[in-house]
Amino acid sequence: SNISVVMSNKEQAKAISDSSGVLTGTPVEGLAEALVKLGLKKDALKYQDMVKKGGVLVVVSAEGKDEEEAVKEILRDQKGRLIKKI
Repeated sequence: SNISVVMSNKEQAKAISDSSGVLTGTPVEGLAEALVKLGLKKDALKYQDMVKKGGVLVVVSAEGKDEEEAVKEILRDQKGRLIKKI
């Protein structure tokens, strides 16, 4: 419930993860608006555009500094880009 995977192809997203995070099920067209509501105003349209072009957005809710650092490390190890805290 702490992870959301957002892709332009919903079937592929479901195949990758059965997550039920805050953005799970968000249509690509509404992604920027959902990201703004989460506090990511500056880059919301950029992320939406990246997903439209085939990118994958992974959003993880982390509790506490240790969990946050662990999430960042895992994402970096998996070649994650544009890792941000919101």
